[in-house]
Amino acid sequence: MGEWFENIIKWILDNIGLLILCAVTISIAIPISIHFGKNITINNSNKNINNNYNNTQNKNQHHSHKNSYTHKHDYSNIELISVGLYSIGKKGKILTDTFYKLLNRNFGIEVAFKNKISNLQNVKMKWHIYKNDKKIYNKVFYAKVKGHTTYRRDFYVKPNIFAKMQIGKYQSVFFINGVQVHNKSFTITKK
Repeated sequence: MGEWFENIIKWILDNIGLLILCAVTISIAIPISIHFGKNITINNSNKNINNNYNNTQNKNQHHSHKNSYTHKHDYSNIELISVGLYSIGKKGKILTDTFYKLLNRNFGIEVAFKNKISNLQNVKMKWHIYKNDKKIYNKVFYAKVKGHTTYRRDFYVKPNIFAKMQIGKYQSVFFINGVQVHNKSFTITKK
């Protein structure tokens, strides 16, 4: 055993420069490949998920999922917690899908989602309202969401816009980073 050990020590001493170079290269290359490897995988999976989802959505259009209420879906790095419509009137904020012209001053949508990764994410949110398959309201919002945090936000239609909306059925569609997460019909009545 002594001769074998002596040969290994002799080889190490003869090749110390090569071993140091290998150790330095590996110590630099592994953290870089781990860092960029994760980002590349995340970005590619986002693009693939969004492209596949958008391709099927373009075929089915926005009105194919009427009255759906989406909960706990995973869109790569974002987990949807809740999304719902609400009215604002004399009694305050009430979750509902029926809005009354005489009782409510306006209405909105509340959204909550979680950033599942440790990095800061720039999130783009869009809210569309349709009447008879025609877009009558379009709003775009941006947020920076810290890693592993929950983002909650209320968006509302201004009272003057609500006053101009006619009695009837409407469709509310909400997107997060280009992925549709909410599609719900609602009614505005006179009461």
